Amino acid sequence: MAYYAGYLFRCEYYFSRLPANLPEFISKEGEAPHVSIVVAARNEEEHIQACLRDLFSQDYPAGTFEVILVNDHSEDRTKELALETGAGQANFRFLDLENKPEVAFKKAAVAYGIEAAQGEIILVTDADCRMGPNWMSVMVSEFSSEVGMVSGPVLLESKTVFGDLQALEFMGLIAVGAGSIGAGSPNMCNGANLAYRKEAFEEVKGFCGIDQIASGDDELLMHKISDLTDWGIVFAKNPEAVVRTMAHRSWKEFREQRLRWVSKSAQYQNSSITWTLVVFYLAILGLPSLLVLSIFFPEMWPIFWINLGLKVLAEATILHAAAQFFGKLPLMRWLIPEQLLHILYVLWIGIAGNLQSYTWKGRIIK
Repeated sequence: MAYYAGYLFRCEYYFSRLPANLPEFISKEGEAPHVSIVVAARNEEEHIQACLRDLFSQDYPAGTFEVILVNDHSEDRTKELALETGAGQANFRFLDLENKPEVAFKKAAVAYGIEAAQGEIILVTDADCRMGPNWMSVMVSEFSSEVGMVSGPVLLESKTVFGDLQALEFMGLIAVGAGSIGAGSPNMCNGANLAYRKEAFEEVKGFCGIDQIASGDDELLMHKISDLTDWGIVFAKNPEAVVRTMAHRSWKEFREQRLRWVSKSAQYQNSSITWTLVVFYLAILGLPSLLVLSIFFPEMWPIFWINLGLKVLAEATILHAAAQFFGKLPLMRWLIPEQLLHILYVLWIGIAGNLQSYTWKGRIIK
């Protein structure tokens, strides 16, 4: 538990010290690199129109960005609504994903979009996301000549207690990922808000080598760029860069998402990341184990409380820093209930994510 807590304290240290000044927005066409926004969409009729309207409303020089929507075999009205919303937009391109069994699902759609992209910078988000008008300008402004990838912040919005608990935990994940980037050892990012140079993507041969699993179009690609190139990776710690999406409405939706996330852990090529996850799992597993031992051996109670205290303190520290950045400090009221659920959830998902099949967008994935 000492390692777990120390790691979170370290991430909070680097997250809190990331530069957070508002950059100058790109306003002159000559200064603006050409950007291709790639959105992979499958069965998103509920969200696709709002997302596209946000993308078309970006405060970025006209003629220097395009929106590429890749329809991943949607079975609802996603295609119809997307074409309706994009009608008359000169910078909108709609692609239907062809059958490409050698590449897994979302990666196939993203890769198809990048293949058609004209921009030097690829900006990816999800079809169920919302963003402000300065989102693109802020994300692109983070690219210096040495930077090959920019990770952006993602916020879960909620109207329920279950959603609030998800949002609180998710803010912590974003802050840990940002802190690891600030520390020079990037390990986490989110495909709902990610940008990278097309050159960097091609340099690591895109998703080649990681295209056999459904997840990992974000983290595994980041690991490749970090490990195989000299490109720098930064985090856009800026409120204008936040992308928002709704928390899951049911336990089933949440479970399927987390099973998909954990399924990619077996593909990590960086052994230090794998061992860190193993140590984290053992640290969480140690808490219920110590609780049982303390019931039978009372002299163990101090050890249990010390370990539990370390977990709560470390997580409270980074969650508070994240909540401050996102302007969501009221969510900290759920810290204690979140602790119990976090322990149970981590113990279950660590095993189930590597053994169970799951459903994603109507597809059963082994």
